[in-house]
Amino acid sequence: MLLVLSKCTRACIMFSVFCPSVRSSVCPSAVRPSAWPSVRLSVRLPVCPMLASVPSRRGNNCAQIFVNNLAGCRVYPLKMKGDAHTSLDLLFLEEGMPNTIISDDAPELHAGEFRRKCRQVGSYCKETEPYSPLMNCAEETIRELKRATRRAMLKTQMPKRLWDYCLELQAKIRSNTAHDITTLGGQTPETLMGGETADFSELCEYDWFQWLYYRDTQSSFPEATKVLVR
Repeated sequence: MLLVLSKCTRACIMFSVFCPSVRSSVCPSAVRPSAWPSVRLSVRLPVCPMLASVPSRRGNNCAQIFVNNLAGCRVYPLKMKGDAHTSLDLLFLEEGMPNTIISDDAPELHAGEFRRKCRQVGSYCKETEPYSPLMNCAEETIRELKRATRRAMLKTQMPKRLWDYCLELQAKIRSNTAHDITTLGGQTPETLMGGETADFSELCEYDWFQWLYYRDTQSSFPEATKVLVR
């Protein structure tokens, strides 16, 4: 007898196999098992906020940064620190659910809506000791991302209000760079997280804030179809 399963049923089976400890009340269509735990049985995901002195063009004043044990990182710009829990929605949707989330003692990271969402999907929340930034490896990644962002902004003389775009790009570059980490085995974090060779051709072909020509198909004669933009 041939058994045909619907997409929803297959999703429920996969969800229960990867995350048996998650309560059945969590909808499997809303969150999926993380690709990060597929590399390690127990994934610790340090998280740390980063504040900016200049509001971005999109109105962002800070950013939430997630780092895993392979030096892979994700950056989610925020308008205020109190919106830290909204970054979890994007993280769970795009990357899946980590086993453990480690943060400092910031109230927006270990209480309220942030902790509720972590408990809902079965992610364990853990806080580092107060005034001990070295216990959170996300601090090192934040330092490197800030350095790379400052170098790119200084090199191109770009407006400071575009810092969040540049920060997201630097996080993508760092996740596609092979670091001197034994567990990487010469691979990039993105390759091990995704399970297949990462495509970073766009990062090599184009530079940040580079002048480019693109073809405007909506332009009418005698306007030029090639437009110079950044």
